[in-house]
Amino acid sequence: MTHLWQYEGSVDLAAETLTLQTEGPCPQSPGTVAKFKEVMEVKSKEHRVFTSSMQGQDGKWATIATIKYRRKE
Repeated sequence: MTHLWQYEGSVDLAAETLTLQTEGPCPQSPGTVAKFKEVMEVKSKEHRVFTSSMQGQDGKWATIATIKYRRKE
């Protein structure tokens, strides 16, 4: 991919959440740009959740990926 993704975001220390937003190529409509949001939540020392969402033409956010990380024992 030749697109350089540039993110802006914020950290919510109380919620232990990192939220990043960007714009990039829309996978559903080649040649167009869409807004994306990535959220990393720290649930505990052993558990994190990463969620990626894309904003549709109707303005609604749709989750396109969720990854759950768990520490192995």
